Amino acid sequence: MVNDEINKLLEDGLLAYRHGNKNLALKQFKKAIKKSPNEYLAYRFLATTEYDLGRADEAIDHLNKAIRLAPEGESGPLEDLSLIKMQLGRQEEAESILQKAILVNPSSLDALLRLGASLIACGRASEAIAVYTKASEIESNNFQALYGLAHAYLECSNFEEAINAASQALELREEDSATLAILGVAYYQKENYSEAKRYLSQSVALNGTDQSALVHLGRTELKLENFDQAIAIFKDASQHASNSSILFSQLANALSASGKLSEAVEVCDQYLKTHPLSASLMQVKACALRDLKKFDESDEILGQEDLVEAKRIEKPHKYKNLSDFNLRLEKMIYEHPTYSRSHSNRATRNGLQTGSLMVDPSPTMQEFILLINKEVKERIKALKNSKHASHPWVANAPKEWDMNSWAIVLSNQGHQLSHIHPEAWLSGVYYVKIPKNIVSDNHQGWIEFGEVTDQLYHEQKPPPRLIKPEEGMMVTFPSHSFHKVRQFESNEPRISISFDLFVKQKNEQ
Repeated sequence: MVNDEINKLLEDGLLAYRHGNKNLALKQFKKAIKKSPNEYLAYRFLATTEYDLGRADEAIDHLNKAIRLAPEGESGPLEDLSLIKMQLGRQEEAESILQKAILVNPSSLDALLRLGASLIACGRASEAIAVYTKASEIESNNFQALYGLAHAYLECSNFEEAINAASQALELREEDSATLAILGVAYYQKENYSEAKRYLSQSVALNGTDQSALVHLGRTELKLENFDQAIAIFKDASQHASNSSILFSQLANALSASGKLSEAVEVCDQYLKTHPLSASLMQVKACALRDLKKFDESDEILGQEDLVEAKRIEKPHKYKNLSDFNLRLEKMIYEHPTYSRSHSNRATRNGLQTGSLMVDPSPTMQEFILLINKEVKERIKALKNSKHASHPWVANAPKEWDMNSWAIVLSNQGHQLSHIHPEAWLSGVYYVKIPKNIVSDNHQGWIEFGEVTDQLYHEQKPPPRLIKPEEGMMVTFPSHSFHKVRQFESNEPRISISFDLFVKQKNEQ
């Protein structure tokens, strides 16, 4: 009789929930809990309702109770908790919860699919491949598993397998724009531009707001030397996304590719008026100015000689010397829970990269964060009082910022391809451990600024700036600066900690 009463309360609560009456649903679920305090489903439904009402902390508390009360083999509450963590942007927490869910119920398709998505979001696509493969074995015709597999293969630059998985997914959903986009991007990376255009055009026709598909379609037209078509794609797309730096930078880049350099500069200037810290637009403008033979203006934007600073830091007070501090940082990196995982980074070769060191930072990391903030504040003050005060990067320096940080351990033959950090304002790297032979004259393992990638059209190359890394040195630079690490040979690791500073959004202040 009691069970019938509980089931009736749960059914009434779910009915109210489905009809949008969340408050009534809450009342019914709470009544069920009062009558049966060990009813895990009531806590699970209550959590969903609380979260929909914007009360994430309460929802998490209820789900933790549901997890403790759930019967053996029931992974539902863990899966619900992981979804909340993912929606809150706490991907690594979500992944840990999903790993537990799969231990509880190894055949849970929902847990596997969510885990795959979480791993990709955490930059660990190679691990996601195994997860999606297992999901496909449980249900061979599951679209999400095949799509996830295609996405993971694409992130790992395994383009042939990405094409195979995406083709299988399309057999289940012929007109899925996201899957068509993956096919198009994979063919683009394989330099099969006719096939890339075919699939990307289909994707854009189905979903004209997918920026990734639009960007790759435009880039494909550039590769086919269809300059007018590329310009038209980016111009139309940018009109519907006035804040998209990637679309405006691609439009300016397409204009440069077609020889319309002055128009490219004009597009950059218009966008930079309202978005003065856009890294991608600064780089396109610098390339166009250099091709216009305006070398001084280009060099001023890049700031490789004046805005890139290499400085040996002072040791934190509690340490005997800088070597002692570096040993603690090295220990922190090797012991970090994400160190042994294969984080995807398209720039890094022959090396490992941790996940974010900002998630539950250790005491040593907290000291390093304080050190970064101190150095950056001093740097901003010095720049504001220098001849570079009018540079957009300096003039728009933030008073407050958010930070992300990660460690990179390069081994023999390790290097990084040239890249920028387009979302950040300032980027930096601190050298924890450097192989002895990096001091050699051939610049092995040095950091180099200035090598523009082939994604940007340019004829004139900026002069490179090379900096020899030293233990205890911190290099800070504008995030719009192209930088790379030269390959080195050594049996010793090259250990560094990188960081990005982001302008704090107004609604977060």
